[in-house]
Amino acid sequence: MIPGAVTVTTQETVENADIVILALPLGQFRTLNPTLFEGKVVLDAMNHWFEVDGSLEDSIPEGQRTTEAVQQHLHGAHIVKALSHMGYHHLRDESKPRGETGRKAIAFATDDTAYNETIEKFIDSLGFDPLFIGRLSASRPLESGVSAFGANVTSDVLKQLVGGTR
Repeated sequence: MIPGAVTVTTQETVENADIVILALPLGQFRTLNPTLFEGKVVLDAMNHWFEVDGSLEDSIPEGQRTTEAVQQHLHGAHIVKALSHMGYHHLRDESKPRGETGRKAIAFATDDTAYNETIEKFIDSLGFDPLFIGRLSASRPLESGVSAFGANVTSDVLKQLVGGTR
């Protein structure tokens, strides 16, 4: 038991959140009720892991970005691919104040650019430099097994790994 922790339902969590982070096995996102997420900013931090999810084609159609499949399912939400390329231990241990030398970056992609400022402030509040890389269709470098996956680097290096920004 964690001191101060309170058990709540998914519905209570989503209803009371400004930003919802999806951090569950990719193969489980279709178990979420799309109506519950309508109008919410949803950060997709999920990655495909064969050992957990089976074949990628079991979770999403061939050729589609994982986050595009999430967007289709949670069609009323504002979907952002973020927090998926950096390991949780780096997120926990390597945050730094804005302007500090060596501050690492977190890339994000979204089709709802009206929420970019919200996402940038959120990433900054975690202690990382936000890096917008474009639409969800450009999010492939942030998925498991691709160029930026596992990247724990500064904004300049991350830009190179994702092929620049859009």
